[in-house]
Amino acid sequence: MDELPGGRVPGGAPFNVACHLRELGASPLLVTRIGRDEDGRRLLAAMRRRGLDVQGVQRDVQRPTARVVVRPGADGPHFLIPDDQAFDAIDGAAARAAVGSGAPRVVYFGTLAQRREGSRETLARLLDEVPGRRFLDLNLRAPWFNREVVDASLRKAAVAKMNEGEAGEVARLLGLPEDGGPFRQAIAARYGLGGLVVTRGAGGAVYRDADGAEASVGPAARARRIVDTVGAGDAFSAVQILGILGGWTAEETLRGADDFARAVCRLRGAVPRRLSFYEPFRKRWYRGGDE
Repeated sequence: MDELPGGRVPGGAPFNVACHLRELGASPLLVTRIGRDEDGRRLLAAMRRRGLDVQGVQRDVQRPTARVVVRPGADGPHFLIPDDQAFDAIDGAAARAAVGSGAPRVVYFGTLAQRREGSRETLARLLDEVPGRRFLDLNLRAPWFNREVVDASLRKAAVAKMNEGEAGEVARLLGLPEDGGPFRQAIAARYGLGGLVVTRGAGGAVYRDADGAEASVGPAARARRIVDTVGAGDAFSAVQILGILGGWTAEETLRGADDFARAVCRLRGAVPRRLSFYEPFRKRWYRGGDE
């Protein structure tokens, strides 16, 4: 649960990404763990309302459902995340059973669920055993990451996404150049990435492919009112994944992800309450098709 200045709402990057993907025509499976508490019941209810598959949701009788205190700041939202919550103990056997014989085309993961050994080992096993293109959204949240987790995550990834601030932190952790172009070249070469996305907030984003070619999207031609930026990165990731599933070009994917993330910044919270929000994006991207 995200504790925002305006109240508590279901949240978390994987939940937000799954909600967006579901409304944009994909079939996501969220693998997580919640407590047997009121927050857990609210999260399950929210998932069911949005038509999300709940077979990957585990229940924990000892640990509480995760909560994150989100506070706005001049440099973006700040996050306070208590330790030892339900998602820190995702069970490997239950996770593999939830995925079952399915063959996901994309596996989305980050670093926060790797802060404790239990969930870190579960994720490592799933990444080794489950097919699909590995999409890493770093989502670094201090103090819950270190060099080893970042390095291991990048070694597992086919595509990696990070914002400019995270890119600077990764450069310092891994001893890489801190300048934009040299950093992208160095990290892509070290980890053999098939794709690397660095987002720049209002300044757009840049994508580097496996051959070293780069595509970028710059600042919007017309400034729009920003309500808050919570969830902007998750919105961007969701459309990056949609582009992989749909075989979009790098330019199409970047533009779509940037447009969608900017639209989410004009809402309160990370996920729109009104599902009509998605309709113009579905019409634009599917052009009446059967995706």
